Amino acid sequence: MCELHDDAPYDYAVTTGDNIYDSGNPSDFQDNFFEPYACLFDRGVRWHFALGNHDVHTDGGSPEIDEPAFGIPARYYRWRLGPVR
Repeated sequence: MCELHDDAPYDYAVTTGDNIYDSGNPSDFQDNFFEPYACLFDRGVRWHFALGNHDVHTDGGSPEIDEPAFGIPARYYRWRLGPVR
């Protein structure tokens, strides 16, 4: 994703779930998200996660919802960017 950003810069990344594999445990945030995508954070890319079945194994996904970097304002939400919703 970092190489793609070099060729075609983007401002947002949207996920379809199973973000913090394998259980959504906060102890895995650093290794499974913050470190691999550090280059995107450095470039100001903002994230919008959807929770997947693995994410909700830990407290129903609350740790991911509570992490501001993941861009989850609530358990169920809609987000729109231009014509994409």
